[in-house]
Amino acid sequence: MKFLFFFLLFLPFFSCESPSNLKPEDGSFDELDYHDFDIPDYDYTDLDIRDADIYDSPDSSDATQITEDPHIEFISCDRGQTAFYYPWAYSAHYVLETREDGYKHAYDLSYRFNFITGQEEERINTDKLGYGYYSYLNQSSQKIYNPGRTIKYVNNPADDGVYGDWTLRVTEVDTWNSFEIYQGHQLLSEDCLARQQNQNTGGSILSVWKMADDETTALFACSADFGSDLYHYDFSSGEINYLLRASEEDYKYNHADHGYSMLDYGGDYISYRFNGINWPTNEIRVWNWKTQELVWVMVDPDLANITPKPSSEGWIYYTKVFENNGSYYLKAEGYNFLTGEIREVPQVMENTLAVLPASTQRPELFIFTAGDGPIDSSEPRLPIGNKYYYIWNHESGVVRRLTLLPISYGVGIILPGQNHPQYAVYQMMGGLYPCHYYKDLQAATIIDPQGNLISQ
Repeated sequence: MKFLFFFLLFLPFFSCESPSNLKPEDGSFDELDYHDFDIPDYDYTDLDIRDADIYDSPDSSDATQITEDPHIEFISCDRGQTAFYYPWAYSAHYVLETREDGYKHAYDLSYRFNFITGQEEERINTDKLGYGYYSYLNQSSQKIYNPGRTIKYVNNPADDGVYGDWTLRVTEVDTWNSFEIYQGHQLLSEDCLARQQNQNTGGSILSVWKMADDETTALFACSADFGSDLYHYDFSSGEINYLLRASEEDYKYNHADHGYSMLDYGGDYISYRFNGINWPTNEIRVWNWKTQELVWVMVDPDLANITPKPSSEGWIYYTKVFENNGSYYLKAEGYNFLTGEIREVPQVMENTLAVLPASTQRPELFIFTAGDGPIDSSEPRLPIGNKYYYIWNHESGVVRRLTLLPISYGVGIILPGQNHPQYAVYQMMGGLYPCHYYKDLQAATIIDPQGNLISQ
């Protein structure tokens, strides 16, 4: 049996019980499938969709029963809008409530998990529904930014859904206080607004990729008809400067609706990977989001469909497909678009892939996936053997295996906000949302108290 998965940004979901303490007696309070509000005319035949064997997919019902690694702990499954900053993990779940007007109204249940106590709090956040697998968290201001809108429908959101305007919700990490800013501002680009006004499309999806510390400018992505617009937004003037505008590209390409990723990668630099629909070949672009300057482009038919993220120091590690004796494998390579340097990734297993910055505080640390066996087709998919996360100091060359148990796929980071790296957070994928775990790297003797990788 096969499941469909979104590969990196590695994005997933399981069903979740509605909180019983909030469920009306008439049973009108239901769980909301995230993709009820996805845009119905998306073409998901792009190569972001993967088949993965069922043994690669952890069942959420078994998520808390992983005991073979004594240093890992379970955080959550079935959640979107995730953000992590020590000692908190933030997330949300989507629910429906049938009201007197006859509509089913969608809104968020929000959660925060404390890494110190292991306890989780829950609250109804707003009458609006947020969107995305990841929230943007500005580590300098320690604020989380989530677009949200009202959504209601009678029978099917694709047929009779009513979608409100997008607003911008801010959550303070320490206090969990939430409030809206820049109310009344039109945050969508021109083409995304046109799509939003055509309600039977499900509207345009808005996500925050970057936010200035003083909240005067931001980098937004929104879904237009032929791909995502990526643009610098000035809140004082409403001026938009495009880094990427779908209507000006020659080909239709994949949308990027789910947030940038688990960590605020790259400092001033952000990347976009093009594939699928009718894009002729895989391509990566990197911009300086503050100046809107395009700083690097890579076009290569051998690029795997794995989205790389740049580091603040200019390093970007992309994954390529290569053939060996009639089978296909994955190999990651590194390039610094500021200095022109090249770096090899340790070939600890037959495949290395998805090398991403692990920490904004320790830019020398990266986390990647490695696995054995060929990938299951030439349009690259996952290695068919066991796969693990590794943590690597790309300056000293020290590399350590992060996970003792095989993973399916996902993203791993060093938990931001710690004085010295101690905890790593990582995903185990299955369904349409990930499960999240954390691991004490010091207790596992992977990292010393000063945050340095311990060589074996």
